[in-house]
Amino acid sequence: ASAIKAIQKVTKAFLISIFKSIAFYLLLSAKLTLIDTNINAIYAKRVTINTRNINLAKKYYRKYKKSL
Repeated sequence: ASAIKAIQKVTKAFLISIFKSIAFYLLLSAKLTLIDTNINAIYAKRVTINTRNINLAKKYYRKYKKSL
């Protein structure tokens, strides 16, 4: 019984660490995309962002991710 509890405890810790890593990665990519989107809008001398800026930022991010 104690061996099963130990396995459950280790499995729980492992799954939590995986979910935290995934959440961090998603938040980081969203933040980078938002920053790049804003930079694209500023470069185009606009205050607001639009879909062209978002698509361009996603393109940058995909290219950057491939180079890693």
